Amino acid sequence: MNIWIFNHHALPPDISGGTRHYDISCELVKAGHNVTIFASSFHYAKLEEFREYNDNFYIEEEISGVKFVWLKTIPYQSNGLDRLKNMLSYNKSTKKYLLSKKIEKPDIIIGSTVHLFAVNLAYKLSKKYKSRFFVEVRDFWPYTLVALGKMKKTHPIVILFHKMEKKLYKKAEKIITLFDKGHLYLEKFVKREKIIYIPNSFNTDIFNNIIEQKMFDDKKFNVVYAGTIGIPNEVLTFVKAAELTTNKNIVFNIIGEGKDKQEIQSYVKEKQLENVIFHSALTKNELIGALRNADVLWAGMKDTKLYEFGFSFNKIYDYMASARPIILSTSVKNNIIDTAQCGYSIQAENPEAISEGIVKFYNFSEHQRTEIGKKGYNYLMENITTKAVSQKLIKELEVR
Repeated sequence: MNIWIFNHHALPPDISGGTRHYDISCELVKAGHNVTIFASSFHYAKLEEFREYNDNFYIEEEISGVKFVWLKTIPYQSNGLDRLKNMLSYNKSTKKYLLSKKIEKPDIIIGSTVHLFAVNLAYKLSKKYKSRFFVEVRDFWPYTLVALGKMKKTHPIVILFHKMEKKLYKKAEKIITLFDKGHLYLEKFVKREKIIYIPNSFNTDIFNNIIEQKMFDDKKFNVVYAGTIGIPNEVLTFVKAAELTTNKNIVFNIIGEGKDKQEIQSYVKEKQLENVIFHSALTKNELIGALRNADVLWAGMKDTKLYEFGFSFNKIYDYMASARPIILSTSVKNNIIDTAQCGYSIQAENPEAISEGIVKFYNFSEHQRTEIGKKGYNYLMENITTKAVSQKLIKELEVR
């Protein structure tokens, strides 16, 4: 089959961030399908281009048999009107590209959030080419915008997106959700049998090309956060935990980029926190090479209804793949850390609890920490590899 995936923020393996669609597409290609991913090369966290266009508005690139079409979009530096323009320019550039090329008709078109404009484009193109139409929900818009307090329910954008999601979910042949309880949200719009649970996953091919990273002080006890530095990830809470931690041997490392990085760096400077160290974002194979040398890994979420339908964080899978113990700040009960018994889940938005959890791990022996980390690795390998997850998707795409 010829499959098109519309994901504004899809990334190739050489760029830091989520590579879900590249990883899954590699498995689709191995199964004999042709896959094209339409994406923008303006990075959502670094807020900069990672491909050079020269005088053109698109770039075609093939990576491991997967075709990427990179589309030039309007840059932005913060949420607001410029980001909206960025979304709309993705659609405009995509349509311009398709009009300029002789293309093979797609059998299946998948529109992936965020954002709903891209999904709506996928739907319109499915009608034009008489293709099967799937929706993938990686983020519940506009629910997320309201849950994070970015917009009120009465905001015109929220009302618009709500109308769009209602229409698009009904039009889709199937809806793919990354969240184990995502059906509780989607059943407001469609019947349960239309909903498929396909979480993020870990691509074990990464293990063939790990690049060792000696970026931590091996004389210290290194706690690490790796990922986007933004509001939903509660990195400032992590820094406040560092502020409360008096043990000079414990160091808090932050790996990544994001629009809140400068603000958090300013906070660290103002508070003169010598136990907080910032590092640039790493590619996936570099990141695993770095995380293996950490003592404890941390991830956080806001205490919000946003996660009542579950979560599927790539960073958690990267953490588990590194076989190190994990502390997760969350209000979600029965989460993957508890299930895999690979660390602690503690109260969200609580720097005191983070500091206490880290000190507990500090007082463990290295053997104890290693055994806990191995539990996460084993759970990941048994349940959430890209090969296993992709087989489920392939079955859904091939069966009508």
